Amino acid sequence: MKTQNKNNIKQLVYIILGIIVLNFIGSYIYKRFDMTHDKRYTLQQTTKDLLKQVNTPLEFTIMLQGDDFPSEFKRLQQETKQLLEEFRGINSNIRFAFENPLEGEPNINQASYELDNLGFSPTNIPIKKQGNESIVKIFSWA
Repeated sequence: MKTQNKNNIKQLVYIILGIIVLNFIGSYIYKRFDMTHDKRYTLQQTTKDLLKQVNTPLEFTIMLQGDDFPSEFKRLQQETKQLLEEFRGINSNIRFAFENPLEGEPNINQASYELDNLGFSPTNIPIKKQGNESIVKIFSWA
């Protein structure tokens, strides 16, 4: 009976070590599986070839960062991040960062006006919190 317990503990340790090793390897390898019928999340070979030709750093700044986003914008943020991670998996010269252009601005109205003049028009989203409704400006641009 004791040898059975020792074997069970040994198997459990091997399984845990195996999971740790797979997790470590998986952190360095990026692979995304597209299970959709129309292969919506699969990059075309021409896109992959074009990404491989990028020799200098190509940096993206995505103005889609915030805590009080509606679920649609959180989904857009997540899908954009996954796509850019897939780009970076093909070519390490692809770099990106998410930011909120209004964060830390002392005068949000002035900053919004300046971004609007640059062609970055915001999307006004009504948000309800605790019975109060407010309008949040989201600049969803890259």
